Amino acid sequence: MIGSKFTVDENIINNELKNLNNTLDEQRQLKKTLLLYLEKISEGIYNANDPKDDNSLISCLNSIQKSFDNIKKNINEIIDLKKYLENILKSTSNEQYSFDEYNSKYMKLFAKISEDNIFYYSFMESLLKYMEVVFPENLPPIPIFEKDENIIFENKEIFENDENVENIKEENSYIPETETQNLLDKTLLISIENQTAILPYSINELELLFLNNKEMYSSMQEIVDKKFTISLNKFKNASFSRFRETFNLAKKSKIPFLQTINLANELFFNTNLNPVIIRACKNIDELDIYLSCLENNCLNDFKCFNIIYI
Repeated sequence: MIGSKFTVDENIINNELKNLNNTLDEQRQLKKTLLLYLEKISEGIYNANDPKDDNSLISCLNSIQKSFDNIKKNINEIIDLKKYLENILKSTSNEQYSFDEYNSKYMKLFAKISEDNIFYYSFMESLLKYMEVVFPENLPPIPIFEKDENIIFENKEIFENDENVENIKEENSYIPETETQNLLDKTLLISIENQTAILPYSINELELLFLNNKEMYSSMQEIVDKKFTISLNKFKNASFSRFRETFNLAKKSKIPFLQTINLANELFFNTNLNPVIIRACKNIDELDIYLSCLENNCLNDFKCFNIIYI
């Protein structure tokens, strides 16, 4: 702090700036550490097989984000205090300055920093003592899809234009109409009775996959059964499933990391949102459209794919 009134003394202000810079460096280091933990734990979500681990990971993630947000605000306030003092040093007048407002902000900020630091170190201590989830040193990349539930196509660009698909189909062979009679184009089919869901697909997509992999599949229906049909048991923990599916979709859509965490946390609490619908969306834009329709109670306006419950 600085005396409430004094004529500008560069040594006093420079010493104050030095103290602020030291605190700023400390807060930035804590922020950097927390960001690393955020990334590790969010990746660890995809390695967790035990529901207890799921709950622990989300609890840790929320605690880390709370601490991260607090430290981020502290950094901004320290920078504001620094700018105030730096502007005084740049001033050419010899007038006296009142530092009552500066000292008040300083005291409140450093009291908050002290509380936030206690929260940070207490959390880190509890994480080290009680966290049972083990993160391997070289974690694999976060998968966009689970291997047994969706298809990852190496040449995704061919599906962006139906003409490309038609050309490739013509180069291979003819598919009887009977193959497509019972298939539902761009439809999410949720069976409560069978506890399964069939994710949306395009008929052209299936035809191409079938023509290029006849040695693997006897029919297009077999592709639907093996690659697009998933068990609803995977979504029993609806809140966690919403978090996981949102996080996965946002990563696929290349949403910034912190924005991804915020969105996943927001939808974690959206009890009106079926996590299977998040899985069915191709990108975050489709999910945004669905959420808008859901909020405005106009789901009939959602045209990205059909949703049928049976």
